[in-house]
Amino acid sequence: TINAIAQDVRDGRIVDPLGGREDLEKKILRMIFPDAFVEDPLRILRGIRFENRFGMVVEGDTRKAMTASVRLLGTLSAERVQEELTKLLTQCERPSGAFRRMLETGALDMILPELAVGAGVTQNEYHPDDVFEHSVKTCDAVPKHHLAVRWAGLLHDVGKVEKKQVVEDRKLGERVVFYGHQAVSAELAVKILRRLRYHNALVKKVESLIEHHMFNYDGGWKDATVRRFIRKVGEANLNDLFLLRDADVRSRGADASLDNVGEIRARVARELEAGRAVTVGQLAVDGKDVIRLCGVAPGPDVGRILNQLLELVLENPDLNTRTSLLKHLNTFQKHD
Repeated sequence: TINAIAQDVRDGRIVDPLGGREDLEKKILRMIFPDAFVEDPLRILRGIRFENRFGMVVEGDTRKAMTASVRLLGTLSAERVQEELTKLLTQCERPSGAFRRMLETGALDMILPELAVGAGVTQNEYHPDDVFEHSVKTCDAVPKHHLAVRWAGLLHDVGKVEKKQVVEDRKLGERVVFYGHQAVSAELAVKILRRLRYHNALVKKVESLIEHHMFNYDGGWKDATVRRFIRKVGEANLNDLFLLRDADVRSRGADASLDNVGEIRARVARELEAGRAVTVGQLAVDGKDVIRLCGVAPGPDVGRILNQLLELVLENPDLNTRTSLLKHLNTFQKHD
C-alpha cells in the first residue's frame, strides 16, 4: 500500500485509496491484493528488503501470502534475484535480519540453499553461533558499500557443513573442526554467484577472498614471509581481505584479536611503500632476457625461471637489480 499512493499534478491532491499513508506512518507493509506475490514472486524478496531497510513490519495476512507463494521464487530469472540481493547487501546496514526472515519463510531454501543448510550446524569453542548465524553476522560487519566483501562474508563458511568432523584432541578431548573448509566454501561461492549471473570480476574477487581468509599470521613472520603473503593474495585483494578478516573476528565478539590483523596490515603497508618486488612483472629482468641468456624457447620454462628469480628477490629484495639478476640467469644457464 505504501507504493500505491499518487499525487494529482494539477492541484497537488494526494490520492490514497488503500491507506498507504497510514501504513507508512505506522511502518506497516501490506499487500494490496491477495495474489500480489503470485503475480510477481520477486515482491517476496522486495518486501523482506523493505522490512529490513526501513524497520517496517509485514502485516499478518501479507506474511502468510509471502510464505504460501515462496516456491514461486524458483520461476524468477537469475538476473532479477541478483538485482534484489545486490540492493539488499548495498542498501541495508544489517542485512542479517533479512536473511533470517528468508530462512523463516523458506525463501532462503529457494535462492541460497547452500547458506540455509548452515542453520543449526554447531561449531567449536571459537564460534558461539551456528554456521548460518555466524555467516550473516559476518556480512553485517562488512561496510555496505563493499559488495564483493559482503558476499565473501556471507559465504566464507558455507563449506563447513560438508567439512565438519569431530576429532580427538589430547588436551581438550573431542573437538569439532572444519579442516579445508575455505577451499570448499570458495568453490560453492563461485557456483552460487555464477548461478546468480554476477560478472566474472566479482566472482573471482569473492573466490580469492574466501580461499585466503584463514591466513594464520603471527608476529614471528619474517619480512620475506610477508612479501610471499602479498604475492599469494594479490595486492588488489589485500584491503578487502583485511576487511573480511575484521568482520569475521567481530562477528564472533573477539575484538581483541583485531590487533593481530592490524599488525599484518601495517607490515604489508611498509613492504608496499618500500616498492619491494612481489610479482614477476616487478623484476628487473624479463622473459626476453631469460630466452636470450638461458637458451630456452618461449613457453612455460620462461615462467619457471622468472619465478625462481622472484623467489630469490622475495627472500632478499636487494637482489632485484638488472646486474644481479643477469648474473643469476647466467648461473641458470650453466646449470642447465
